[in-house]
Amino acid sequence: MANFDPSYVNEIIEIEEEVFQDPWPGSLLRRIGKRNPKGFKVAISENRILGYAVGRVETKNGTSLGHLMDLAVDMEYRRRGVGSALLKEIGDYFEKKEAEGAWLEMRKGHQKARKFYQQNGYEKFDVKEGYYSDGTNAVIMSKELDI
Repeated sequence: MANFDPSYVNEIIEIEEEVFQDPWPGSLLRRIGKRNPKGFKVAISENRILGYAVGRVETKNGTSLGHLMDLAVDMEYRRRGVGSALLKEIGDYFEKKEAEGAWLEMRKGHQKARKFYQQNGYEKFDVKEGYYSDGTNAVIMSKELDI
């Protein structure tokens, strides 16, 4: 596991475009990694990027919460524990920043992702209507952290 490094960005962009219907542009991924490399965790094996997780701690109404903004695993490496390892790593980052909980938004209807997050302690919290560019709703999931 490593923090973001600019040399990783091309492989990260490939995974982002492979995994997501509405991928983040490479310029945004670069900017986030440059601004907060410790909040951009990258799983690497034998010099190959297997996946990554992006998060930041935000304060809302006096409460610090970790926001899991992006998590993706190369299709070839799914169901091998990479996603769970990334989720744990970003959760540890949130806890070091004294976040009381973590939250994420995910595309409604993406049952595999929802099951994955539920297996890792996240629960449905809310729905954001028309969140995605195609009008699809987002399911908001959250969990408490041990700080």
